[in-house]
Amino acid sequence: QQENARLATEERRLRELERELDAARTIQHSLLPASMPDVPGWEVAAAYEPARQVGGDLYHLEKTDDSLHLAVADVSGKGMPACLYMVNVVTNMRALAAQRLGPADLMTRLNKLLLSTMTDGRFVTLFWATVDTASGRVSYCNGGHNPALVLRVSGEIEWHNDGGTLVGLLPDIPFVGGELTLE
Repeated sequence: QQENARLATEERRLRELERELDAARTIQHSLLPASMPDVPGWEVAAAYEPARQVGGDLYHLEKTDDSLHLAVADVSGKGMPACLYMVNVVTNMRALAAQRLGPADLMTRLNKLLLSTMTDGRFVTLFWATVDTASGRVSYCNGGHNPALVLRVSGEIEWHNDGGTLVGLLPDIPFVGGELTLE
């Protein structure tokens, strides 16, 4: 009977953990765009597959009057802790984006905000860009993420990595912006 009671308790804990993971998965998916923005003259697409049931990976797309803002990010670690940290990142990132900051200013302010709210040594890599959809001009800042690649019609590949280091890890990190034009 003791073994049956222990197994029943373990089964209840596993069901509760699964419910918590389902809730976290729902929260994480709510942070992703529900649909791709309609940008005349542009084709916008994205795909997302987490390494685990939940995690700290993210993309963000948002259209304003004449611009498309995009972000690709990855929080250090995996699973539930990374997912919870990503909620903080996204909340702050969206609030800063609403202020229409340039990418380097957004990254600098986000770095300060994350340092003031998170103390467990986590950080995020983040690529943020604003595309002027009329001209194709892209302003961006890379906070320790993989470089952005641009494949030109000629077949030439360009690597774009202007920015800074990891976001939310060290205070007073200078972030610089880069620019390019898409054709």
